[in-house]
Formats: sequence, C-alpha cells, structure tokens
Amino acid sequence: MNVKKTKVVVFEARKSVCQAFQYEGEALEQLNFFKYLGVELHGTKGMQATIQRLAMLGKKAVFALWRRCAELRISDPALQCQLFDALIKPVLSYGCEIWLDHIACEQLEVVHRAFLKSLLGSTPRHPITSCWQSLAGFP
Repeated sequence: MNVKKTKVVVFEARKSVCQAFQYEGEALEQLNFFKYLGVELHGTKGMQATIQRLAMLGKKAVFALWRRCAELRISDPALQCQLFDALIKPVLSYGCEIWLDHIACEQLEVVHRAFLKSLLGSTPRHPITSCWQSLAGFP
C-alpha cells in the first residue's frame, strides 16, 4: 500500500477529534472530504454535498437545454421532455447507487419540477399536480 496516496475520512456528526491513523508506523493523511469518481464523500455532511452539487449541475444543464431548444426552435413539449430525460436525468442521477434515499430524490426532483413548470409557463408556486395534468403523461 502506498502511504502517500492513502487518505482517511472519518464519518461523524461533528468534526473528528480522533487520533491520527497510521500504517506500519507512518501517519496517513486525514481529510474532511474525498471526491471519488465525482461523488463527494464528506466526513460531517455525508452525501449532502454531492446532492447539492448534482442539483446545481442539473440546473445548469436545464438552462443549456432551454438555450439550445431556443436556438433550434424546438417548442414541442413532448420532445423537450424526451430531451430532459436523455440529457438532464443522467446528470441528476449520477452515482445514485451510492447516495439514493428518499430525501436526496426529493431534493433533485425540485429541478425536474422547475423544468416542467417552466415548460408550461407556470409560476414557481403553481401546484405540480396541475402541471402533470396539463402534460398528460409526457414525462
């Protein structure tokens, strides 16, 4: 094992005050978080930092989708929903095998709801149920 490349993250509710970890007499570097394959493993925040980052990236991808649809004059809601499923959902669900839980899904579903409301020209406070009825099964 290469001690210089090995890192330690301690998962606790508060910042860790534990002793330094050692391997064969050499101290291992202790970090607050570690990013592995794009998923941030945070010592005190858990997966919350990853969820927030994915939501931000999803919003950026939605804005890019709107811009590109405007450039290409794509106004069909069914096609825009298909584009969302093909281009935005993979961004939002990246690494979900690791972080998937009900709370995280709700936080990322906000991006999908905002997309649907924008697609229909509704206000952010407009109930999502009426959006689903208006789309009649597109998403």
